[in-house]
Amino acid sequence: MTPEVLRFLTKADRDLGRVIDRIGPCTLEPNVRRAPFESLVRAVAHQQLHGTAAGRILDRFRALFGRGRFPAPAALAKVTDEALRGVGFSNAKVAAIRDIAEKAL
Repeated sequence: MTPEVLRFLTKADRDLGRVIDRIGPCTLEPNVRRAPFESLVRAVAHQQLHGTAAGRILDRFRALFGRGRFPAPAALAKVTDEALRGVGFSNAKVAAIRDIAEKAL
């Protein structure tokens, strides 16, 4: 994070500013090879789950679409909610993923 970004965040949100002062700036770097759609779906899959469980769900999710690649947002129209639940997504996560795909399109 640049010093300008840190100053902006610290000024914009006092609570966040205190956290930044206490533990330092975020050092995570985005994976630029991933589309935002994929990153968001992966984030939904990992919510409230162990990483290993989320990884297995994501593997089964990708398998629904063949080719071993992560599906594009438009591909979600080709699978049912039941199929998405069958790979391990809850109803809420299915709704969230469909909403992300819709907005991505």
